[in-house]
Order: sequence, then C-alpha cells, then structure tokens
Amino acid sequence: MTICFKDAKEADCWCSLLQGIHEGKAWWTLARSLNTANTANMLLSRFFFQSMRREGMTTLIKKQIQEKLNKLAQSKFPRDLQGHIYLDDFIIGKHIPSIGNVSDARFGANGEVGFDMNFCYKGGDEGFSLYFRLALTYRGIRIPHIVFSVKFHHLEASLYVSVSPPPSERFWIGCHVPPELQVEVHQGCASGRGLLHRILISFPNLSTFFTNLIKNYFFKEMVLPFLDDFPLPSLEKTPPISLKGMTKKGRDFDRMRAAALSGNTVSTAEGGARKPSMSFY
Repeated sequence: MTICFKDAKEADCWCSLLQGIHEGKAWWTLARSLNTANTANMLLSRFFFQSMRREGMTTLIKKQIQEKLNKLAQSKFPRDLQGHIYLDDFIIGKHIPSIGNVSDARFGANGEVGFDMNFCYKGGDEGFSLYFRLALTYRGIRIPHIVFSVKFHHLEASLYVSVSPPPSERFWIGCHVPPELQVEVHQGCASGRGLLHRILISFPNLSTFFTNLIKNYFFKEMVLPFLDDFPLPSLEKTPPISLKGMTKKGRDFDRMRAAALSGNTVSTAEGGARKPSMSFY
C-alpha cells in the first residue's frame, strides 16, 4: 500500500506523529512551562531542545566547562597540592533558559555585531546539575577521589554578545556585572566509604561557599572587559565565502588545461612546471 501526501509539510507532520510521539509530548510539556513564551524564547527553546538530542551540543558544553576546570587546577591549587578536576557528567534538567530586554544591534566598522540582553535560568529542584571528581595528590601521596555535585537553582545575568565578522566562526559573551547565582552542593568520597567520606559528608552545607567560588573563578573571566568565546552554529562545514558563490556554481580557471588546448606553454609565474596539488573542499 502506498500513501501519498499533498505536500512535504503534511508528510513531516505525519512522520512526527507516527515516529516521535514521546519526543513531541516532551517538547509540548516543555513549551507550556516557559516563563516567557515570546517568539524569540520559543525559537531559542526549540533550537535548544533539538540540539540536546545531538552529541555536538553536549560535547561543546562539557569541553567549555572542562577547559575552565583545567585552568582552575593549574592556577589556584597550592604548591603541595597537585591533580585535576574532572567533569564526569551533567544533567540538563527540564528547564530552558530565557532571554529578555534584547537591545538593538550595533554594527562595527569591521562588520562586528554587538547587542545586550538579560539571561535568566530558573532550574529549581530539577535544575542543571554538574558532577565533578577531584583526583588529587598531596606531596606525592594520593588522596581518594572526592566527588561533589552542583545543581543550579537560579542564574541571572546581564550579557553583552558580540558576533565576529566572517571568516571568524565565533561569537563572544561577557557579563556587565557578576551574575546572580544560587546553587545546591553535595559532596562525598567516590568510594562511598572510609574516614574521608565520613568527614566530607559531616561538613556543613557548602552551597554558599561554592556559589562564591563559581562566581569568583568561573564567571570572573566572563565579566567585561573579558569575554568567553563559543562556536557559531553551522549547517555546512565549508559555506560559500561570497554571495556570488551562494547563487551560482562556478569552476576555477585552469591555466594548464587552457594551455594544453591552445598548444602554448605556461610560465612558472602563472602556474606552469609545478607539481600538482590537492585541494579538499
């Protein structure tokens, strides 16, 4: 039996209905829970929801956080304390950040685009969670791995966003002032037993301490004039470099082929008598 649809949009709707019932229901629930359901936030949420189904977004988030952890371990650990801080896992949660008060775009002389906006994330009890592991040695003595989790209940910041002109593939984000942050922290030992584990879990609540630590060391390099960079989303690995290339196919002029057809030789300055090269597009 063959089923024909009137157009591609109708076929896409039926495909989503038959193959993605659970995903469609999850997106519908998420969209209904948005605090600010304007057009910009709805599109941002849809892009975020789609991207989190791919490994690219999760890899990017983990890479950005791990780079900051490496810098923290190299610059802030005492001399006798060595080791690394690893991001073992993270959970996005069921809430998506929202933006507001987006200013008009400002164009620089070199094509750079900049604008301001407010960023707000309210995760609550199901907020974005990070799971860290400390692999440390003190004067050559290995310390059992210390693990702790950080859950973001609230994050609010006033941001400046700068989009670099081509051929750059980066955009930059900086905070006008240190962000407002509220986190929940739990700590323990990776083995879940032993004297060190009992000492760690007997500590008072460290949420306030880690909130200040994250503000001072994680977000310090993102407060203006410092900016943190992120890759621009791209649908193609090598997009056209000009408007002409987007609308018209072309072929580079081959001097060697033209000379062979005409019976003339090509000088070295024009590209003759050279070994062939390979180009990858």
